[in-house]
Amino acid sequence: MKTRRKKTARPNRGKQAIAGRRARGSSAANLKAQLDQRTRERDEARAQNERLVEEAQARKRELSEAQENYPRRKSSRSQLPRSCE
Repeated sequence: MKTRRKKTARPNRGKQAIAGRRARGSSAANLKAQLDQRTRERDEARAQNERLVEEAQARKRELSEAQENYPRRKSSRSQLPRSCE
């Protein structure tokens, strides 16, 4: 009866080596798609921020215009006739 040859021993690489190998397999197209998506998200966030700043500036202008049109009175007591005091 013939004896079987033993298989050559392979180094035990573990799960980390396998996971690392998969991560390196990212294609250029996949990386480009990720970059495009993140660029779109950045541009949308910038546009939203600009809209919020414009709204805040418009509100500030409206408030200052309203304050110019309606000056504050010194006190309500000074407006009463002398007979009521």
